[in-house]
Amino acid sequence: MRVGKKTKGKSYPSGQFLTELEMQNEGLLRPGSVKYQIFFEVSADGILIADIETKMFWYANPAACRMFGYTEEELRAMGVADIHPKADLPRVMVEFEARSRGATTLVPEIPCLRRDGTVFYADVNTVKMTIDGRESNVGFFRDITERKQAENALKARRMELRAILDNLPFLAWLKDREGRFVAVNEPFALACGAASPDELIGKTDLDVWPRHLAECYRTDDIEVMKRGRKKAVEEFVADRGLEKWFETFKAPLFDINGNVIGTTGIARDITGRRLMEEEIRKHRDHLDELVR
Repeated sequence: MRVGKKTKGKSYPSGQFLTELEMQNEGLLRPGSVKYQIFFEVSADGILIADIETKMFWYANPAACRMFGYTEEELRAMGVADIHPKADLPRVMVEFEARSRGATTLVPEIPCLRRDGTVFYADVNTVKMTIDGRESNVGFFRDITERKQAENALKARRMELRAILDNLPFLAWLKDREGRFVAVNEPFALACGAASPDELIGKTDLDVWPRHLAECYRTDDIEVMKRGRKKAVEEFVADRGLEKWFETFKAPLFDINGNVIGTTGIARDITGRRLMEEEIRKHRDHLDELVR
């Protein structure tokens, strides 16, 4: 049970779990007691107590009533199967039985069903207890819907970014201030000899390129971040082990406060152009020699 109240001078920090014995000693398992009311009815987490044998609820605190959209009387006429989507019931029942055997591990992101049919997600801590002689599972529900929505939105943005990067015909990447790769595209991973872009996340240039090239890249990154301006260079890149000429454009990345948080860049293969320029130069030199 997560608590943050004091009982007779003894305090339990938020996030700490009380054992059944501690709860018995504190008088928290006696319905109607002042401590019971403080820890159960005033809790910000939804609390549901279900009979282990019937899986029917016989207690719901006010937070649980608000969370699910039912009155306490309505919830006391319902069971575990009534507050979860049907598709998720097998997992829920397995977890319920595991808690009935004494397991007290946090079960994350459990889909829960409101009265209006909408689904929200909760991290659920469940502990087996004997209350008034009744074997019960006490579940503490913490609504994490907003957090999950934010995570899903971030995941969607990352997928959009990956789609953009992978459709570029050039090598493309993003790095943090320490030079660690935050995102790279498929052409970049292919040039490095990596199996996938994800394999490079968290690595640095020194991990994927020959040292003499990696040190040059890092020097350019530091300059770009220090000056806060873009830079274009023609440099060698070890494309699948072969050093080729690439035209590289690097730029600083800023946060919403204008602080530099890393670099981004794209690079395109200009080896063919460089070879052509070299051939033209040779022909021009030869012509000049003939004229002389």
